[in-house]
Amino acid sequence: MNRLIVLSALGVAETMLNTAYPYKVTVQTFLAKKFLDHDKAMRLIQASGLDWTTIHPGLLLNGNQTANPVVKNAGASKKVTGWAYTNRADVAATMLRVIRDATTFGQQLLVLSNAKK
Repeated sequence: MNRLIVLSALGVAETMLNTAYPYKVTVQTFLAKKFLDHDKAMRLIQASGLDWTTIHPGLLLNGNQTANPVVKNAGASKKVTGWAYTNRADVAATMLRVIRDATTFGQQLLVLSNAKK
């Protein structure tokens, strides 16, 4: 198996289409230079030939794992409004869940603890 799971961020590459004010403004201004490296990495991952999945959380928090975090393919999802945030425990649980899930290969997954499904 040539499996790769990468932690990225909401607003990287195509997931910028999923962002809305005020999160989008923050990414385009204060985080713009940092996200350039994420964007470069995304292009390399997509061209790698590996069975990749990227994980795109909102602002990371140290809260407990939530019962039902939102996990969606960014390409098939709408804008995330407001301040999107994700508990690190939800990121870890999602990464473990998708590691052998072939339906997530080649997907950029949004992982959010506070969004509506």
